[in-house]
Amino acid sequence: MPPLGIPGEREGERERDLKCKYEVTSWLQIQAVRLTDEGTYHCYARNSVGQVAAPASLMVLTPGK
Repeated sequence: MPPLGIPGEREGERERDLKCKYEVTSWLQIQAVRLTDEGTYHCYARNSVGQVAAPASLMVLTPGK
């Protein structure tokens, strides 16, 4: 499966067909985010088929910067 946000294709199938068949979503919610929350977070998933990890970088922007 292609990385998040990058369209993929499989031989014999158009991209549009894959979008109906596969969907990868993920999110991280941080309440009352602070500058000290900046950094790299990791999401881990595991099942009977295997495991995967995906990093996500958080940059906190403040007004006027």
